[in-house]
Amino acid sequence: MFCAVAGRFSIECESAQGKSNILLKLAQHAGERTLVVADGAAFGAEMDRIYTFYNLNPGKITLYLPESFEWLLLKSGVLGDRTPTEVLNDPSEYIESRDFFSWEQFFTALLTELTKDTYMQYSKHHLNEFYLQSANVERVLEAMKE
Repeated sequence: MFCAVAGRFSIECESAQGKSNILLKLAQHAGERTLVVADGAAFGAEMDRIYTFYNLNPGKITLYLPESFEWLLLKSGVLGDRTPTEVLNDPSEYIESRDFFSWEQFFTALLTELTKDTYMQYSKHHLNEFYLQSANVERVLEAMKE
């Protein structure tokens, strides 16, 4: 999704191919304005090294670390009346640690279940074109502003 958005503005978008590779990507683009988007739920272990690099490159790096991409999709409201507002407002009341290793796993399972057998069906392996429709991308971008 982020590559589709970046393409609209002729901005280069690259995947780090995993959170452990983000610092290497930043080093390859040192001195350039860079937006890092990563799942906040999985990013904690990398934060110290990235924060050090961030401080060495003032004004060049912006971090956006939502709970997970699936959380962001849910938060954006693209599911309309299927949006689980009560869960998004207080996730800790709904996530059982014996069932889910991380909040990312929970939100992935929730989004997958809510969209199962619909035109919005979510898969972690291939983003459904539904989520790339202009109106839905705009909703995601608005949710990011919050």
